[in-house]
Amino acid sequence: MGKRTKIMVVAVVLTAAIYAAGKIASFAAESLGGDSMFIPVVVRTVISLACIIALGGAGWLRPSWRSVRETFSFAMPLFILNLILGFFLALNVISEVLAGNIPLEQAFRVGSYTTLLCILVGINEEAMFRGLLYGGFMAKWGGTPDGILRSALISALAFGFLHVAFTMDYTNVYSIGTGLMKTLETGMFGFVFCVPALKGKNITGPMLVHAFFDWVVLCGNSIPAGEVALTSYTTSNPQIAMMAMALFGIMALVFLPRTIRAYKELRSMEAPQYGPFVPSI
Repeated sequence: MGKRTKIMVVAVVLTAAIYAAGKIASFAAESLGGDSMFIPVVVRTVISLACIIALGGAGWLRPSWRSVRETFSFAMPLFILNLILGFFLALNVISEVLAGNIPLEQAFRVGSYTTLLCILVGINEEAMFRGLLYGGFMAKWGGTPDGILRSALISALAFGFLHVAFTMDYTNVYSIGTGLMKTLETGMFGFVFCVPALKGKNITGPMLVHAFFDWVVLCGNSIPAGEVALTSYTTSNPQIAMMAMALFGIMALVFLPRTIRAYKELRSMEAPQYGPFVPSI
């Protein structure tokens, strides 16, 4: 087994192990009465960053405003849609606070918690999937444009599927349908972010933009509820499933133009591009 193949295998195994570590941390926190949402994210964030550094990819983690600019530029249409959505969610929160329906203390408490959580999720998921997993595949296949594209596609689909893998009822057609649609929508999101990661040889931009996208929706929904409540992306209820699949389908259509552009840019990317764990040739 060659060196680049070993790097890929190690990266895939580490990604799976980090994901499992988060599940174990969630179970342990819940059993001990701790925060079963925040603690697993912290565990995954610390381990994933440590693994990237240990494999020699620290350069992709150094703060880079160029990476931030490139990511925002590439994802600009999606960013604008998030700003519009955030504007209406913020109006709702502000109106509820002014009406006295949401205590100011609740808004600050939940808002602060959600902000920190989203920052960690952005760092953690980009480190795992655009850093460790994508970087591992690039180490093996980055010698050709087809290999660059294959690396992005597989890492993006893994990113999408793991959002639903443990909540999907594999015997129920509606649960499977919502799971597949969420995999498609989230996979397209991950595929798009592979471009600025590779072009900038840095994932701090994707981390920040990813965190912002999550924060807009999560803050807008959590502050009125008084807590962060992550709902399952899959359901066996026919009516809810049809609405969920329609929503995921609309989001996939929103991502489609940027997904097509990402495909073209990755397909035409100059090779070799071996990612963060193989020294530049």
